[in-house]
Amino acid sequence: MAKEKQIKQEYINIAYQILAEEGYEAVTVRRLAKETGRNTASLYYYFDSLSYLISIASVRYLMQYYDTLSNVIDQHYKALEVDLQSWVCLAWYAFHNVPIYENFFLYDIELSEKALYEYLELFPEERSLIDNYFMNNILLSLDIKAREKETLLLAVKEGTIALNDVDFLVNTDYYIFCGMMNELRFTYKDEKVVHAVMEKYASIMTDLFQRIMLPGNSILGCHLETISK
Repeated sequence: MAKEKQIKQEYINIAYQILAEEGYEAVTVRRLAKETGRNTASLYYYFDSLSYLISIASVRYLMQYYDTLSNVIDQHYKALEVDLQSWVCLAWYAFHNVPIYENFFLYDIELSEKALYEYLELFPEERSLIDNYFMNNILLSLDIKAREKETLLLAVKEGTIALNDVDFLVNTDYYIFCGMMNELRFTYKDEKVVHAVMEKYASIMTDLFQRIMLPGNSILGCHLETISK
């Protein structure tokens, strides 16, 4: 088992390196066979498919997001602030790497969750990034609508928003995120374009959250400089 784990880690590390340097299209069975020194059939002994291996390797991008998210959450106490900052943090990473984040959060969520858990089994030292209760709850599901609803229900208990606004906010936040990420489908590698879209997104989200709050409440605005460090 130790040998199998080592080989899986090798495949994942190489796949991630290719992803980072050359992109999705460069991660092929033949390329992995060449880099690992194994035949093309070996990959399928250790992984269900090439796409599944790519999903596991892509988790490393997700862990960077979780690391930043954990730091952002530590700076906020109201559930609604946590929710707003969580969206802005997700958008920052997703807008800079649209294909990977689309795959994780918008497409085959079940496969993505399986890949996430297997990654953490193979690289247990990275669990330190999600070592508090809130982060573990976030990690339990990549369904961003379901996890936002859980956070907003806490905001209802805090008296920040009304219960009948929860579903509206969940759906509106989701479609704003999807729509603006789609704007960057072909331009996400252009830092100036991404930054402009990111500023627009943060402004829209802050305005939305301020409008939805019950009277007498306030929240901190978005702090892109904290997320983008």
